[in-house]
Amino acid sequence: MASFSQVFFPPRRRFGLGVILTLVLLGLVSCKPAANQTDTAAETVSVVEKPAPPLPDTLAGSFLISKFAQQDQNPQKAYTHAQIVLNKGGYDAATLRYARFLALSTGNIDGALRDNARLNPQDRDPPFYVLSFFQAYQDKNWDRAAGFLPPLAENATYQSLEPLFRAWLAIARHADIPPSPTPAAVPEAINALFETAAAGDMALLSQLQNGYALALLGQPQDALRILRSALADLNAVPTTMIITTAALMHQQKQPLESGLFLRAGINTDMAQTLLAMAKEGDLPLMTQPFQGIVYLFQDLASVFQRPGTEDHALMYAALSRHLMPDNPFTTLQMGQILADIGAPSQADALYQQIPPTNPLFWAAGLYRAHLSIKQGNMSDALAILAPLQDRYPNNTAIKALYADVLKSTLRFSDALPLYDALIQASKTTPQGRLYASRGMCYERMKQWDAAEKDLLRAIDLLPQDAMILNYLAYSWIERGVNLDQAVALLKKALTLSPNSPEILDSLAWGYHKQGHHEKALEGLQKAVALAPDEPVILSHYGDVLWAVGKHRLATFAWDSALEIVRSHKKTNPQKTLDITEAELVDKLSRNP
Repeated sequence: MASFSQVFFPPRRRFGLGVILTLVLLGLVSCKPAANQTDTAAETVSVVEKPAPPLPDTLAGSFLISKFAQQDQNPQKAYTHAQIVLNKGGYDAATLRYARFLALSTGNIDGALRDNARLNPQDRDPPFYVLSFFQAYQDKNWDRAAGFLPPLAENATYQSLEPLFRAWLAIARHADIPPSPTPAAVPEAINALFETAAAGDMALLSQLQNGYALALLGQPQDALRILRSALADLNAVPTTMIITTAALMHQQKQPLESGLFLRAGINTDMAQTLLAMAKEGDLPLMTQPFQGIVYLFQDLASVFQRPGTEDHALMYAALSRHLMPDNPFTTLQMGQILADIGAPSQADALYQQIPPTNPLFWAAGLYRAHLSIKQGNMSDALAILAPLQDRYPNNTAIKALYADVLKSTLRFSDALPLYDALIQASKTTPQGRLYASRGMCYERMKQWDAAEKDLLRAIDLLPQDAMILNYLAYSWIERGVNLDQAVALLKKALTLSPNSPEILDSLAWGYHKQGHHEKALEGLQKAVALAPDEPVILSHYGDVLWAVGKHRLATFAWDSALEIVRSHKKTNPQKTLDITEAELVDKLSRNP
């Protein structure tokens, strides 16, 4: 079944059958034939020209305005018009779920709960029961909250998760009844947690929740024992676990280790930030049993943050943030999920809510830059990264991304000192990617010896990286040196990435330079089929066609490449291409 994000964030396409059916169902158009209908052009025109009601005054109009607003990254407008549809009574389960999803994406939990409650019994899905549970939990209506869990357990995905909900419910219920939690409250909650221990990939989640629960129930030493035991057995663990463990260690006055953070696969910069936050006591640690369910929601947001279930991830991130609005980690998490579901403007707005005084301000800025890069807005990315680099000169994550964006915008001389600093900082653990990036800068600046040295070093460190093999080999071919070595490298690269149009193109170009035009033609035909809109490949294809005497086809290939280059100049002027309009015009001026 399609997820909410698949249903409600569709790609822009012309109206198809699905939209026509929607319009029919909402009454905007009719499928009924007119009386005495004929097939004449006049009759057809009279039907088409019959004025339709203004869009805003119809259910269909409001629904379409909502969908277009959503696609245009205006979620508040989208939600407002979805509510118009609902308030006029023109809704079904799909419309309610759509409105619920919009509310969650904007952090409007009250709106999501209201739309959720309007679902008919036969239309209730797992998010209905989770949100209904949460509403009763918030109201401290413990019996009502418990009543939503049995139907949740009937869902295959949630069968092994339901005991975790019961556990946190038990903890909150006991805390709500004076006196405060006592050891007698612990067994019921912990037993419920361990019911999921044998549930495959949920065993780790159960163990983590067990540790969090013990910490809240006044048993920090037992909590640390469980959490550190999990750390010892894992190469990568949820960030929530690292943060909680560090906060508990600080609370218990235990020495903190930087390696603890790196166990989660967190980069050095984030590890240092978390370490500093822990030492200052700035890491968020739940202090009230009622808040404990935030731990579950945060971890479930991570569990569901994968293709096909991003809607569930968004729900849990939104609920976490609602319970702890000042927690920067929940803000970053929700921003990442919004970016994943195709809502970059909403993600960017969330990231901007983290103030410069917050230790995670740099991380929010980095995420914002990544959003701009993904959208092709390199100038926006540079505008974000330049002040970040000035503010955090020793942050390697910022420096690396800033250097990469400078390189991609052809500012090679500006990128070089940044790569120099990064390579110097990583001398003890050399990184092939950095040598490759610096080598590419040298190559584009025509400093051949330095480029070749760095690219060879990169290949030595990353011998299975097809793209680096391709880059060095193609640079040799373009310079007319080491052709046999270049072809050999490209053959290896092609075995590593057999469907790469770039490598197919490079290998074919190497064959062409060796005089093997027929072999080149075969490779370029495959490359063009894989990347028909890549102007460099089309240009090479034209060159080889010309070389074998197929001048008309060559002209067609060059002309197609020229059209693509001109189109890019209009639609995406920021994107740099490896072939110019002038070069293609010159090729088209050739005479047979």
